[in-house]
Amino acid sequence: MDAKSADSAAFLRTGPQRPIVSRATTVGLLQSDKDNIFYQVVAPIHNPASPADTSGYVVVYKRISSANGAQIIGRLIGSDALMLMGNTDGKFWTDLSRVVRGPSPYRAQKVALIYNGPDGRRQIGNAVKIGRTPWVLWVGLPLSSAMAPADTFLRDMIIAAILLALVGGVTAWMITRQYSQPLREITSAAQGIEGGDYSRRVKTNRHDELGILARTFNGMAIQVQGAREELESRVRTRTSELQAALGELRSAQESLVRREKLAMLGQLAGGVGHELRNPLGVMTNALYYLGMVLKDSPPDVKDYLGILRTQIGLSEKIVGDLLDFARLKPPTRETVPVERIVKEQLDRVGPTDNVDVQHDFPADLPPVRVDRIQIGQVVLNLLTNALQAMEGTRGTLTLRARHNGNGSVRLDVIDTGVGMTHEQLVKMFEPLYTTKARGIGLGLAVSRSLAEANGAEITAASELGKGSTLSVELPIAKAEAA
Repeated sequence: MDAKSADSAAFLRTGPQRPIVSRATTVGLLQSDKDNIFYQVVAPIHNPASPADTSGYVVVYKRISSANGAQIIGRLIGSDALMLMGNTDGKFWTDLSRVVRGPSPYRAQKVALIYNGPDGRRQIGNAVKIGRTPWVLWVGLPLSSAMAPADTFLRDMIIAAILLALVGGVTAWMITRQYSQPLREITSAAQGIEGGDYSRRVKTNRHDELGILARTFNGMAIQVQGAREELESRVRTRTSELQAALGELRSAQESLVRREKLAMLGQLAGGVGHELRNPLGVMTNALYYLGMVLKDSPPDVKDYLGILRTQIGLSEKIVGDLLDFARLKPPTRETVPVERIVKEQLDRVGPTDNVDVQHDFPADLPPVRVDRIQIGQVVLNLLTNALQAMEGTRGTLTLRARHNGNGSVRLDVIDTGVGMTHEQLVKMFEPLYTTKARGIGLGLAVSRSLAEANGAEITAASELGKGSTLSVELPIAKAEAA
């Protein structure tokens, strides 16, 4: 035995484990005694005279534990690596300096084993059987050291994956935004057109498929807007035509109703007028006779006679309106200045107390070609209405004439009276319509008929509380002559 000592001698006396006798030199299992790790080598001794017979055996105990040997092996394989030797049964392991815990049990397969090493750390390695011995050589590394490159690679891959995901996400977001923004604009424009805003367009400078789509959408929107505008124009034109036709129909209907009403009123007025004219004539003669007889009568009698005379005159005017309305005579036209017609009717009206009458007649005003009696009656009715509108108040009556330049002279009768509402203004020329306590509402209706018979036209404008303007346009003499 190498390096004999007192311990090894004692070990020999106690009888170590015996090897199995064979015809060849054998190597025994690794064993330990205290700090000594050794193995035994058994070699048979043959008799030269009889080689087939074994005379005995030589047993050699060889010590393998050595601290220097473990350090040398550590330097050879690296400080992190670990080399262990052990028996094939996996019950004994050594690092060549001491007995340690090994990868037990050993399985003869080509796979790495993971176990807890002598220092408590996880180890990974593999074992190889040593030929013609009952030993196993195991080389391993700490699991953390063996997995460090993989962990580093995995960490790098995770970082690379995260960076790739971030870059991919940003790229995807930018690409999505680049394509989704035009789509959102197109969607918004489509919704605007759906809501009635046909001026919506998509703004784009792209030249790809989305740009083509946006330009196509704009072209479609232009066509839709043009079609709608054309349709609205046609609808407005048709509506205007229908309104015009409806206005003409309404005017014709009103004219027909007015003619029927006028025909009925004419028949009634003719009969009533004739029946009333004779009694009024008798009353007028009787009043004249009383005036002659009662020249020296008391003042109150004369006042009553004046009242009777006024009322009889009013009744004669009503009868005259009735007869004029019932039998409209064809006009006898003559050339006459407008100012003369107005002056004659002012004389018929008489004094205009509390009313300031203003005349506005240009010197170069052309004469008119009308029936002086009929147009005089028209002017008289206009003057009477204006004075009645200012009755009881101080006011101004303006009589103004102008040459319109269209073959007619416009005579305006302007008062500062109470004015009229819109409803009154619309109905003022209808027969039997009146807002006054006296009269039967035929004056303006007769005036319109007389004016139309002479080729003239009566219009009215009024503002409640400020007064009214009644106008009649009369044909001038030159136009008539032409």
